[in-house]
Amino acid sequence: DIDSGALEIDMTCEDIHTFVEATLTQRIGTAGKKLHTARSRNDQVALDIRMFLSAQIDRLMNGRFWSVLAVGPGHGIAMPGHTLFVPMWFGSSKTDMFAHHPSSIAVLRITEGGRSADLSHTIGEAVLTDPSECCIAALPDGRILLNIRHESPVRCRAVSFGNPADNTWSVPRFEDALPDPICMAGMCRCGDGLLFTNCASNDVRSDLTLRKLTADCRIAESLLVSSEGGYSDVCYAHAHSAACIVYENGTGHLQTAIVSV
Repeated sequence: DIDSGALEIDMTCEDIHTFVEATLTQRIGTAGKKLHTARSRNDQVALDIRMFLSAQIDRLMNGRFWSVLAVGPGHGIAMPGHTLFVPMWFGSSKTDMFAHHPSSIAVLRITEGGRSADLSHTIGEAVLTDPSECCIAALPDGRILLNIRHESPVRCRAVSFGNPADNTWSVPRFEDALPDPICMAGMCRCGDGLLFTNCASNDVRSDLTLRKLTADCRIAESLLVSSEGGYSDVCYAHAHSAACIVYENGTGHLQTAIVSV
């Protein structure tokens, strides 16, 4: 009835569930009041959100099977035209709905102030083994760089370059100069180049390092921030010409560092 327009939602009701219950009670009597027996409205709202998000994700995935889906867990980027790009990874296990493997990556593009969105093709499907957490940055030439965590035998970061006009991405290439022990990294734009943080090791989470990279992802400068390391992220404070870094130490607690760049 709501979809057809025969029933108009009463916006004075506390929420949609109050409205549905009142409408059912009008139509069928006191049985309508049993609609949420043993379920609070908070439970119903939580279920609504889950159903809505699942339906939206199914639409974006366009037939791709998924069991777990997550962002970054770093940050997305805003591009000209009020367009937001967010790296995402999704698990596709058919036996364990909470498993992170096998995994794939794509980039979500959000336009029109959130009214429209599309998901890129699966990136590096034939090249990378279980890619997951990615970091992203805009390049001076208008392209976007995706810096990728993965579990391929080659223990280094992989990168892919994107075209924001159509959300298409290049076949990833391995960056041997950026070793990685399968861990989240951080990246952001800094002038005509990039700032990148990760554990500069190919086997253990240690030696948290800040690097200045060129737009082509080549190392310009490198600085050891801590002999410890783990997940990290970085942002550039333009007013202070400084890199602000958040990272895990050896015990999993968060540490911060500010480095002049």
